[in-house]
Amino acid sequence: MSYSALGRYRFAAVIIALFASSAGILAITDEPSSEALRADIVRVQAEIDRAAQDSQQYAGGLIKSQIELRRSLLETTKAMLEQKEKSWLRRFSLTYTTNMPPTGCACEPQLAGIDAEITGAKERVASARQEAARYSGGLLLALIETRLAQEELTLASLETAKVAARYGVPFVTVPAVGTEPPARPVDPSHDKEVL
Repeated sequence: MSYSALGRYRFAAVIIALFASSAGILAITDEPSSEALRADIVRVQAEIDRAAQDSQQYAGGLIKSQIELRRSLLETTKAMLEQKEKSWLRRFSLTYTTNMPPTGCACEPQLAGIDAEITGAKERVASARQEAARYSGGLLLALIETRLAQEELTLASLETAKVAARYGVPFVTVPAVGTEPPARPVDPSHDKEVL
C-alpha cells in the first residue's frame, strides 16, 4: 500500500467521523419535531379564529378589548412559531437579542409546571362559561363575561409562555407573585395625615 493510498483512507475516515458526529449531535437535540411545531401553529390559528368569532359578538367595551388583546397575543405567538418553522426549513438558527439572560428549550419539569398552570386556567374558563350560561342578560352576565374574557386572556398568555419555553424563544415575564414593589418614601410635607 502506498503512502498516498494510506492518506486517502485517513481522509475518508476523518470525513466519515465528522458526518457521524454531526448526525449524533442532531439526534441528541431536545427541540421538538417539525410536526409538533406545525401542530402548534394549527392549534394557535384555531384559537385566533375563535377569538375573531368571539370579538364579532361585541361592538366595543372592556370585553371586546380583552378579546382583541387575546387575539393579538395569539397572532404574535403564531408569527413566532412561523419564524421558527422557516428557520428550521432553511436550516439557520434564530437568535434573539434581548436584555434577558440567554434561554434554551425548557426541560420536561418546566413544561410540566406550565402545563399545570394551563390546566388550572382551562378549568377556570370552563367554570366561567358554565356560570355565564345560567344568565340571559344583565349586570351579572356582563361581570361574568368580563371574568371569562380575562381568564381566556390568561390562558392565551400561558400558552404563549409554553410555546416560547418549548422552542427556546425569549419571553418577557413579570415578577413572581409575592414580590412587592419598592416602598414609596413618606414625604412629611405632603403626607401629614399619614404621620
